[in-house]
Amino acid sequence: MHFNNRRNQIMNKLKTVLLLAFLSCVGTSSYAQQSSLNEVKYMITYDESEGLFIAWVVPSYSTPNFNNPDSEEKGATAQLSIKVPNGFVISSFKSIKGNWDGYATKIGSEAAFKEAGLTTGMEHYIIGKTPSETNYGVFKAGEPVALFSFIGKSENPNLIAIVDKDDEFVKTAYNELSLNVAPSFYSRSGQKANSTSKPLEQFTKKTVLAEVIKEAVEKLGATENLFPGEASSDELLVYPNPSDSIVHIKYFSLREGVGAKVEIVDQNGAVLQEKSESTRSGFNTATLDISSYLGSMYFAKVIIGNKVISNKIIKIN
Repeated sequence: MHFNNRRNQIMNKLKTVLLLAFLSCVGTSSYAQQSSLNEVKYMITYDESEGLFIAWVVPSYSTPNFNNPDSEEKGATAQLSIKVPNGFVISSFKSIKGNWDGYATKIGSEAAFKEAGLTTGMEHYIIGKTPSETNYGVFKAGEPVALFSFIGKSENPNLIAIVDKDDEFVKTAYNELSLNVAPSFYSRSGQKANSTSKPLEQFTKKTVLAEVIKEAVEKLGATENLFPGEASSDELLVYPNPSDSIVHIKYFSLREGVGAKVEIVDQNGAVLQEKSESTRSGFNTATLDISSYLGSMYFAKVIIGNKVISNKIIKIN
């Protein structure tokens, strides 16, 4: 009776039809779900200027692919658990891709978690996407797609983090309360498209923006040494580098529709070429021609709002 009361209290507190729908679709613990070869990671970024947190999915694959012949990715169910300090309250929640719910309530301070020896200084939001199919747009391997954003005050924004599927909180919620709170992601690319296919779990682990940038650098053979004094929370990559003609200037923007100016500057600070554009959230790429320049070192500079990020360009003859 005591166990049933505790479980009912938690279920009532969650107040989310989404979680129940997710459980009915999955049917068993996330530990038992077979994994897909087309994997994704989750990450959270923080924009200090806006006090804005953004949750992203980072696919390891592109569309179209063997499982999904469409140019765009579509998926039904997905879920994130987000760990926050006690007292942290999500506000100004905004769904970006799909309709997300569960941000109105938290769990983690209940008796079951205390009895399991888990810290009482943290609580968890269980945020899930409604099970209607969502068009996530074009997926490119290693390029984040924004899912939702929110605002919340915290003395240490780094404490706001996605819970991995092997976290003790996930295990305790399932073993003690029969609640599946593990992060998950299911899409058309997750398994072959036929009537007998079963949904395969695609989420593998959480990641951070620095790791995403590092992987992009390795993939593109780009340089990432920022011009001294102009580093910011955004990043800028230049490739190929060195180059004798065309360079691609790839930079990351936390926000959508922000005015950005891309410049090529010489060592004296003179602007040799510039291009204005409106950002998309995630990676943006500008292509510029430097074939007419003398062989030397130049700088690619991107100005987004009041932020300036730069990187070296080596022009070869």
